[in-house]
Amino acid sequence: MKVTRTKNKPFQLAFNGPISDVPFQLPLTALDKLSLPSVGGGWPVPSEVKPHSGGEGAIPQFAFIDSSPYLLALAQDAPTADDLAETTEVQFTQDIVDLAAQLGNKPTKILEWVQNNIEFVPTYGSIQGADMCLQTKQCNDFDTASLLIALLRTSNLPAKYAYGTIEVPIDKAMNWVGGFTDARAAANFLASGNVPVKIGISGNTIKSIQLEHVWVETYIPYGNYRGTMIDDSLKTWIPMDGSYKQYTYTNGFDSTTAVPFSQDAYLSQVQSQNAIHYYQSQIQSYLDANMPDTSIVDVKGYREITQETYHFLSSTLPYITVVQGAKFSSIPASMAAAVAFTLTNTATGENVSYAVSTAELAGKRITVSYLPATSTDEALIANYGGFLYDVPAYMLNLKPVLRVEGVIKLTGEATTLGAEQNLTMRFTQPNGNTETREKKLLAGAYYAIGLDLQGINENVLGKRNYQLNTNVLSETAGTLGNDDLIGEHLFILATTYFLANDKIQKSGAKLFNVATTRTISEGITSFTLSVSSIFGMPKAAMPYSGPLFSDNSLRW
Repeated sequence: MKVTRTKNKPFQLAFNGPISDVPFQLPLTALDKLSLPSVGGGWPVPSEVKPHSGGEGAIPQFAFIDSSPYLLALAQDAPTADDLAETTEVQFTQDIVDLAAQLGNKPTKILEWVQNNIEFVPTYGSIQGADMCLQTKQCNDFDTASLLIALLRTSNLPAKYAYGTIEVPIDKAMNWVGGFTDARAAANFLASGNVPVKIGISGNTIKSIQLEHVWVETYIPYGNYRGTMIDDSLKTWIPMDGSYKQYTYTNGFDSTTAVPFSQDAYLSQVQSQNAIHYYQSQIQSYLDANMPDTSIVDVKGYREITQETYHFLSSTLPYITVVQGAKFSSIPASMAAAVAFTLTNTATGENVSYAVSTAELAGKRITVSYLPATSTDEALIANYGGFLYDVPAYMLNLKPVLRVEGVIKLTGEATTLGAEQNLTMRFTQPNGNTETREKKLLAGAYYAIGLDLQGINENVLGKRNYQLNTNVLSETAGTLGNDDLIGEHLFILATTYFLANDKIQKSGAKLFNVATTRTISEGITSFTLSVSSIFGMPKAAMPYSGPLFSDNSLRW
């Protein structure tokens, strides 16, 4: 069959495999006249398009040869309102709206920014959501997709998640997940983050890694400008992945050989430093004596994301898609990490619970504090001058409340001031694994729960400190409640701890040339009480001399 081209009007093909992205130019008006076998009643599926030579001055002709997996770039399903909606993971914060505007609301620039600025974390499931991903810039594929979708949707570009199995050549996989030189170690590192993974072996050599993965599809004009600008040409769903990338690694000084760590030497004397700082000081002493122009930063080495520039959007993904699975506008609950808080009265066994995804809690202040149980208890506190710790403990009843950013989400059973209660936190991963942490509470104390989901950096802490200082210095500071002051202070302490802890972990990883990933972790800071009892009953409860902190890193 021959088709005569009457006008040179471009028609873009999109492919479903990692083939060359040079566009074929087909005559749209001629295609309109075709009556060819089609797939599913839709447009014809050509496998190969070849120009026939017709001599100088002849009208070019094209032939469709057989059927193939190449799909014409016509939308098979139109976007819905859900593809532009805000969700638990896709948050339209002011920072996200502003960033999208800075990028001109262009899909090419949005993908480019996410690709070049977000570090990949090899874990599985929705954990942080878009807002926290932007703050930490350390995100897995789910959270990176949420950020990418949030930027697209705030730019009025429909976008959704796509889930499937991908295959990555082993050399690129080792680079992507942490700069590994051993293929099995790279696969094991992915698996340790609960990523479903399988290695591809040819002979006795690992050639590739297959893993379950999430990327994004956005519905944009693609006929003329391929996503570089908004136009009225043909619209279709185009795949985008901001989490898959390559890195440039700069090797540091091999300190473990030149300056071996001696555990006996470290333990033989009282140390004012932890082991990491002690070893750093030993290395610095070596450098001062032998390599005075080399800094501790140069010793550690570093990695940088290989920067990409997108002049247009590719119609294919940068890897093989083995299985195309589900597509969804919001992440299913089964693919999201979650936590359930339970407050239990140890005297009666009564308990109440509140379950929520970790993405909904990411970066937010979580506190447990106590309120007067009844109006009678409020009057009793007032009669003692408004200071509840002046009230005899056995006379005062308090009820526990769990707040998120000051909003009460859970209220427990009342008990007397100074009595013990129990807080249980049950974390659930998308793979079904669970981990439980328990904390004994004292009625009348104040607690803040900090979550470190994929890592804490200075940007996260800086935003909280700024908000606290703004509250304290504001004209309405006198009207602020305890949660905005005491709760926020305790929450910042927890965040500061995790910031320091993450820095030490990363520093140690660089020194010993290993890869490390922060799993979901929780820590509690408290303004606690000193309780005196008589015959097992609290008699008096007074504030303890200082805040306490407990850290639990959850490992699956």
